Amino acid sequence: MATRLYFSSTEGADVNANYSSYWNYIAEYSRRKLKDIKGTSAITIGSTIGPWTAGQKALDRQYVSRPMFGGIEFSNGLGITIKGQLMVREFANTDNVNTLIFVVRICNYLGNTIRIECVDASDANPEFINNATCRNHSLITTNLQGSYTTVDGDRLIIEVGYTDNAGTTPEAAAKFGENATDLPVNDTQTTDGAGWVEFTNNITFFDYLLTAEKGGYAVTGYNASFTIINNLTAEKGSYLLTGYNALFDTGNNLIAEKGSYTVTGYDASFTIINNLIAGKGNYQVTGHNASFTLINNLTAEKGSYITSGYSTAFTIINNLTAEKGGYTTTGYEASFTIINNLTA
Repeated sequence: MATRLYFSSTEGADVNANYSSYWNYIAEYSRRKLKDIKGTSAITIGSTIGPWTAGQKALDRQYVSRPMFGGIEFSNGLGITIKGQLMVREFANTDNVNTLIFVVRICNYLGNTIRIECVDASDANPEFINNATCRNHSLITTNLQGSYTTVDGDRLIIEVGYTDNAGTTPEAAAKFGENATDLPVNDTQTTDGAGWVEFTNNITFFDYLLTAEKGGYAVTGYNASFTIINNLTAEKGSYLLTGYNALFDTGNNLIAEKGSYTVTGYDASFTIINNLIAGKGNYQVTGHNASFTLINNLTAEKGSYITSGYSTAFTIINNLTAEKGGYTTTGYEASFTIINNLTA
């Protein structure tokens, strides 16, 4: 399944990655977020880039995605191609700007390590229009160069820029944004449309948006953590944490009437320590190597405790009372242990 990505005109990138050494004019470039879900930012003309020295490659914008899942292959051996469209212009007929360039790179989660530079893709015809309306310009369908398989948290980078054919003090600009119909594949349209870049492989991204209804607590981000310590009272509170290596820790004297606590993601963990009272509470952990531990003085009236996934473990230790409680564990090599003084 192909993956189409969009160029936000307003949202800043989450990380600051170094720009490619491919570019030799970088005086005016900026960073924005590469969107895998089409947003509502308006179609807006960007900064005027240049003038640059004739023949140089001028960087306009660096677009960085949110984190990708591991195991995604970017390889010319698989026949993966890239194409795209963008509204562009020059500012004088003698600029001779005729080439739209997308440089494709992959960096780590923090943006401080470049994994691979896959391709520099460009289209040298036709010359950009010298008009404020701008005109649609195609990126040639190009095979990816090199080979790389992502690890969890890697980000995709698309760098957008231009070059010329023996221009005189060349300058150029593009229209970025999402709130319009996608541009068609042509070099003629002058009506505003949403620019895009598309890969023929399926690229999947972490969803790390959180919702905390009536809870008042929210954590967002990759490797996010949420800690509540000492004397928390949250009636009908909902605390949700998602993402790779997500962590939710509640320590000491937690009272949460009808509380719902959920952690999802790879290697998710959920720990509740010391003096937990949860009337009709529902506690659930899912994912590979999921773990759920309840320690010391648990009282759960009609509680339901569930753990599922590969090699799941569920342990309840010391002084458990669970009236009409339902305890279930499922999955390969699942285990369920109840030790000492069980009344159910």
